[in-house]
Amino acid sequence: MDRSIYHLDGPGALRHLDRLLDIPSIHAIQWVPGAGREYWGQWLEIYKKVQEKGRAFTINIRARELEEVAQAIRPEGAWLIIDELVTEDEADHLLRTVSRWGVTNGA
Repeated sequence: MDRSIYHLDGPGALRHLDRLLDIPSIHAIQWVPGAGREYWGQWLEIYKKVQEKGRAFTINIRARELEEVAQAIRPEGAWLIIDELVTEDEADHLLRTVSRWGVTNGA
């Protein structure tokens, strides 16, 4: 394999994050906070820490949260997972927003 992703599940697993980020063969972190803790904004420091270490990460968001995410996090390494179905018009808006991410707001 050329790339690997580590599935980090639940707040109890966060104690391992620093050690995982020191392993060069782990290229991305799939952080899953667990039921009732899904709002990405609660975990902003986790995403930024992973990003600062030069690793990619998954982030689960709702379509309407994309602009807020784009203001809070740089686009480098962010793998967006949209947790809802969207219409074609909403999908077009999402694509336009992603294409501007980091260019217009300096995130």
